[in-house]
Amino acid sequence: MTLTDAWNSAGRVAVIALLKERRARLLQAFAERLNTSDGLEAMYAYADAFDDILRDLNALTAQTVYPSETSPLPTVVAVGGFGRKELAPYSDIDLLFLLENADDAKAQERIAFMVQILWDMGLKVGQAVRTVDDCIDKARTEMTVRTNLLEARFVDGSRGLFDDFNTRFTALCHETDGRDFVMAKVEERRLRYQRMGQSKYMLEPNVKEGRGGLRDLHLMFWLIKYLFGITNMPDLVSSNILSRQACAAFLKAHRFLTTVRCHLHLLNGRAGDVLTFEAQKQIALKMGYDNRNGQSAVERFMKHYYLICKSVGELSWLMTVIIGDTLNDGVVFSEIDADFVLINDRVSFKDTVSLDQNPTLMMRAFYLKHLLNKPVDPRTLGKITDNAKLARKLRKNPQANALFLDILAGESAETTLRQMLETGVLGYFMPDFQPLIAQVQFDLYHVYTTDEHTLKTLGFLERQDTPAAQRTLALAALLHDIGKG
Repeated sequence: MTLTDAWNSAGRVAVIALLKERRARLLQAFAERLNTSDGLEAMYAYADAFDDILRDLNALTAQTVYPSETSPLPTVVAVGGFGRKELAPYSDIDLLFLLENADDAKAQERIAFMVQILWDMGLKVGQAVRTVDDCIDKARTEMTVRTNLLEARFVDGSRGLFDDFNTRFTALCHETDGRDFVMAKVEERRLRYQRMGQSKYMLEPNVKEGRGGLRDLHLMFWLIKYLFGITNMPDLVSSNILSRQACAAFLKAHRFLTTVRCHLHLLNGRAGDVLTFEAQKQIALKMGYDNRNGQSAVERFMKHYYLICKSVGELSWLMTVIIGDTLNDGVVFSEIDADFVLINDRVSFKDTVSLDQNPTLMMRAFYLKHLLNKPVDPRTLGKITDNAKLARKLRKNPQANALFLDILAGESAETTLRQMLETGVLGYFMPDFQPLIAQVQFDLYHVYTTDEHTLKTLGFLERQDTPAAQRTLALAALLHDIGKG
């Protein structure tokens, strides 16, 4: 039965019933696809099917419910996550209805009818009704609108009107070097971290909004598209913006996190992105994790989850540096010593450094971060990560141990040791700490993984006025949960 048949038989009630049936079948197909592929493929197929629903509904509205020879078919545009085709089972449907004439009363009636039908289907709809001029005016002054329109995708109506919008919107984005957009997005991220928790290692993380989650990947995508005009991630490799390894890490994280989020929606039967303890157990099994090597399925799943979040954090820092260097028109070098240089105020290895020959330089990089209060360049962190196993050679190295103790007693112990942990150096340097990394504590008393809890304890000590006993207290804090491994 078509929507027109349903309307002719019993009007609005029949149309809603038919569309609810279609949506139920789509959700069933989504679940089946998720069992055999991954979240991205399932979302893309779901978005395509929803495009068909919108086209059918638009045609019914314009041709049967509110026919008119003078009012053109409303132009329907998918924006936001729907524009990216990342439509999770219970995601909002974000729509822009483009009008040629703001005073077109018939078009307004049609749009109101369509939106009400979508709500009656049980969907949560975010909609805007604007002319192209309205879109450009709003995007010029409101960064959230500009971000939403950045992902606009034509669904139905006038392709010419959409192309006109797209041309003018692209021109707007190129009016400046993009610094205003970058600053607005970075500030939004700061506020989001403040709201959601600063750590990537929450025991019940928010898959979408949490640190190291999907929103961080979305932010990178927005900045890449806005500044470089690139929508296909592999093009970053051919454009020499990202390495092949970094691009692969982005795509892997994106696929994994979207799959987790889709399972979470289907499990709850509603929108919601907090990965609760109970959900973790069920999703671990759905994604094929099993008990192995003394670890339960859920422990293995969550360890993988935190490692993915760590990877997203590394990519975020790398993109921040690349974009900052792009906007600042070049690189400023300042020599530190024979092995290190400051690149735009970031601690970096010189090109001649060989960690195979001198692995102590890994510890010196972190010590210089602590000493100079400067961040370590992400490419240097990448080189350290690739060679982290060499930290085993530092366990009995007097120089490396002295540097480590100085870091531990310093004012940046928490942040420096977190980078040592995330590059893998801390686990290889202190083998007894290795089992604590991404270890989940299933109880009511802890908010973080064991390793993150330990680093937070060090951070607490940094804020206390105990300089005389700092090294002893810091060592005690670092080792206080070592028995849990």
